[in-house]
Amino acid sequence: MKIRALILAVLIGAAGANGARAEPPSLKDRIIAAGTSAIPDRKTGVRLNGCEINTFVHVLDETHGWILYSNFTFNLQLVELRRLGDSYTLKLGDDTIVRFLPTPPYAAELEVPVYRYPRRTGRPSEREAGVDYKIIQSYSFFVRLKGPEAAGKAAEFAEALLAYKNENCLLIG
Repeated sequence: MKIRALILAVLIGAAGANGARAEPPSLKDRIIAAGTSAIPDRKTGVRLNGCEINTFVHVLDETHGWILYSNFTFNLQLVELRRLGDSYTLKLGDDTIVRFLPTPPYAAELEVPVYRYPRRTGRPSEREAGVDYKIIQSYSFFVRLKGPEAAGKAAEFAEALLAYKNENCLLIG
């Protein structure tokens, strides 16, 4: 009886393993994977909540450790990816960028440490991190990826983001 149960369990396991197919990653998973990177002094990431996109960068600060360097929040329905030549990406040395243009009068929100833009006006951020932050309006912005995989990840980020927008975030007029 025990042998019969063992054989049955093995057969069911084998059938499940042979019949199971890996699902391709979702567009959301592709966007997050492409927008996430880490090099010794810089980490990037992406969050998606419906059509609201949040891209962020943390840098290693000598005084405070890892701090938020930039935090863009924008509605994908109200921005366009900007073509840069024949592509949506632009390689600048070891960096690659994907540029966005909000549809006027919409502006994306950029949360940054005050020291980065001391003269630009903005509202105070509620972030408590040992560094003062403010939120400013941005009418043009980009996502910058760094490191040896930056060009491929930026191309994947742009491609998946365009497909995600077309499937989930088109404004119906």
